[in-house]
Amino acid sequence: MVSRGHQQRVARLPEDNWMDDQSYYEEYYYDESEDEGDDYSRKPVPILLSIILVITYIIGGAFLFQMWEGWSFLDSSYFCFITLTTIGFGDLTPDQKNVDGEQRIALCSIYLLFGIAMIAMSFNLVQEEVI
Repeated sequence: MVSRGHQQRVARLPEDNWMDDQSYYEEYYYDESEDEGDDYSRKPVPILLSIILVITYIIGGAFLFQMWEGWSFLDSSYFCFITLTTIGFGDLTPDQKNVDGEQRIALCSIYLLFGIAMIAMSFNLVQEEVI
């Protein structure tokens, strides 16, 4: 058995404007369809561009290590690829015994730090493109 006060209250609900007033929500409502043209985060990056960027970085490092260490271009390329992909066999290492060995190691570390970040970014972009 429902009390008379409760029946009046239920009957009065549709008349209350505060429940049907959507202006409060419109102020905080975000319509995603408005910004579809401005969504730059979903622009695909061509896979070929990522591959060219990685190869160019490895070749640039190969020339750098060829000059610094006196290695052949193939050995320098091998070192850059193995190190940047974090395989790191350890069969080739930059020499620290030269006069400016510490500076070379510091520059090598900077090259590798940015290179590993760039490789990871390229792999991520290719993965997003493929999936």
